[in-house]
Amino acid sequence: MALMSLGFWLSTRRDLGASLMHTRPGRPEASAALGTPAGIAARTLRGTLRGWAIALVITGLMYGGFAQTMLDTADDL
Repeated sequence: MALMSLGFWLSTRRDLGASLMHTRPGRPEASAALGTPAGIAARTLRGTLRGWAIALVITGLMYGGFAQTMLDTADDL
């Protein structure tokens, strides 16, 4: 609770316009979802999530290909 209060207090004290470089507005045709934390997180993690999904599909196909061999080996034991 104390850290949350400290974080909120610090966020009210930030000087958002005091950077060395001027901020640029985003593209006018950008999606409104990019203005939300969930939207920007989804946009940022899109490639990573796609990579994990492909890796899981390939792993599932590999295990599926070996399933019958593992069952036959278990029966022989």
